[in-house]
Amino acid sequence: MYHPEVKITKLTPKEEILKLGEIDCGECSHCCKFEGAYMLKDDIKRLSVFLGISEEKLKKEYLKKIKKFNTEIYRIKSEEIGKPYGPCLFYDEDEKCLIHEAKPFYCKIGTCKEIGSQIVDWFHLNYLVNKDDSESVREWATKVKFRPTIPGGHIQEIVPDEKKKQKNFVKRDLESF
Repeated sequence: MYHPEVKITKLTPKEEILKLGEIDCGECSHCCKFEGAYMLKDDIKRLSVFLGISEEKLKKEYLKKIKKFNTEIYRIKSEEIGKPYGPCLFYDEDEKCLIHEAKPFYCKIGTCKEIGSQIVDWFHLNYLVNKDDSESVREWATKVKFRPTIPGGHIQEIVPDEKKKQKNFVKRDLESF
């Protein structure tokens, strides 16, 4: 159930984001059918224990390292279905999520309801966008150039120091902010 009075910002506490994800998720498994979740370090530990395998084996067999906003993060592999996306390896059409008891944080907060895009922005800003990495900020700037973001996600909020902006961005980048 979406609550329009809820305003997610970059500074919204993690516990609140977890509650919002739980409230809004209808458990339709829609998100599970399109790609595997991002994996934080704690998720990797918890899932490897749940599966009874080493973290290295989990990474090798079930995860892929990707770069998003110039930050490396693991993501659960997707089934190969001849498209650039596919169902999460741990999704079963009949049984749903095979790792539900140990599911990643990203799965816990994910929702395809109206508040979902705000939660995704919150996750990106808190775990992937690095304000000290000019490429990371440039990639985020490209994402938010054509669509709204949550408070705390505007370039002026991420890099408020004008001297730092001048140092890290070329003139054409600055003109686009």
